[in-house]
Amino acid sequence: GAFREDLRLWVDGESEDNHATARAGARRALTKIETLRRECENLRRLELQASERMRELAAAITETNRQWKEGNMTALLAELREEERGQQTDDEDNAGSAESEIQPLWMMTVEYMGTVLQLIEEQSSAKIE
Repeated sequence: GAFREDLRLWVDGESEDNHATARAGARRALTKIETLRRECENLRRLELQASERMRELAAAITETNRQWKEGNMTALLAELREEERGQQTDDEDNAGSAESEIQPLWMMTVEYMGTVLQLIEEQSSAKIE
């Protein structure tokens, strides 16, 4: 490409003792090298920002998973039980039940949510390392 042509101009100018041509090739090549250096610095800065954001995301996921395990799951289950109680009729069949049960589908969904949170936490931690 253009960089190769600049280097060739520089080398050819030096080998032919044409200092003006060599200087022009060197100046053009050094300009491209400086541009590359700045782009590399920008890339490194973006990589550091991305790493920091990933650490922040992983910390938020870990905290969410901790909250889920320490109480949010229990609170959701309690809400689902209340909902089931509210939907029960006052039939004689239901009058004797002390506590309503959560539908199996809801229970599986709540358990699945915990599993998904755990997997997300593990994947985000693995990406940081």
